[in-house]
Amino acid sequence: MTMTTTQRTTARKSAQKRIEQEIASGKRCPDCASEDTESNGSSEYRCRECDHRWGFEGGRTGEPYGFC
Repeated sequence: MTMTTTQRTTARKSAQKRIEQEIASGKRCPDCASEDTESNGSSEYRCRECDHRWGFEGGRTGEPYGFC
């Protein structure tokens, strides 16, 4: 069975939202999409693959940085 245009659009939006959530929670690098990441235990993340760093200045509610 093939997907309709609406189903494809919905699936694509759902996948994009999941990826954005994974990046914001430090599970996926926004630069290379690797899932090999680590956290400083607070609000900064580092990719072990490309050494990209991203997070939030001053905690979770702070200014985001490093999000491509």
